[in-house]
Amino acid sequence: MPLGQCPEVIDAQRWHVRLLRRSPTGARAFQVARAVTNSWWDQPWPVEERAWPARLNATRPDDADPGWWKVAARDLITYPETVALARLLACHPLQRRILTESGGHLPYRLGELPALLAELADQLQRPWLAHHLADVAHGPLFTWAHSCVRTRAAPTPAAQKTLWRVHSAHRPRPLSDLLPPPRSAADSGQPEPRPVKRLRGHSLQAERAFERSLAHARVYHQQYGHLAAPKEDAFGEYPLGTWLSNLRTRHTRMPADQAAALHALYPWWNAPWSTLWQRT
Repeated sequence: MPLGQCPEVIDAQRWHVRLLRRSPTGARAFQVARAVTNSWWDQPWPVEERAWPARLNATRPDDADPGWWKVAARDLITYPETVALARLLACHPLQRRILTESGGHLPYRLGELPALLAELADQLQRPWLAHHLADVAHGPLFTWAHSCVRTRAAPTPAAQKTLWRVHSAHRPRPLSDLLPPPRSAADSGQPEPRPVKRLRGHSLQAERAFERSLAHARVYHQQYGHLAAPKEDAFGEYPLGTWLSNLRTRHTRMPADQAAALHALYPWWNAPWSTLWQRT
């Protein structure tokens, strides 16, 4: 694989080794950072993004289909940013600045932590990134920042386990789930291999259940103009209040597409104030 035009990938490998040697949380920080960069990879890239398209074209083998290569090269192309982000997240001074900046209050969106966003933009050499992430209120980076404040980044084993946990809905999808089957196998007439089991948080059953619940939420929103349903209330025969309350409780662990769907329906579905105040 040609890397001569991408020296930043080789440099990142050196920094990665140094991080693992010097930081006791380096390996866990890398897993969180990988979840973050993969979540960015799966979204439409901002028009300001220049490094990833250039790196993708520079490393693509001559005989590789561009669409296939974009899937297969995901971890390679994002590797420099993943290492840089891991080094940043493992930095204890940054964690303390986040705590100071939050005033001990759990953030509602990343824009409430401008020091974190400014440091991200600087370390990743993307001045536009702070503005792009300001309204983010879900996903692995928000969950890490939320946990940093909630646990006060304490060095206790329990706090560290929470801080560096990557929830199943935020884990990168295996490439085996995303890559199309080899053309030779498809053309041979042989039966297709059994599909790889989806990760927890990506199950088809859970996705269908969410869509059914979201349909009830749409009707409720059309009728009342909000999603501040009391927890104990049912909408028809569906326990919509309980469903929404459970989602608010675990909002940091939600898949990004589900959080985005609720936000598109009603931006204040998980408002930082009480639902009673919202209703009245």
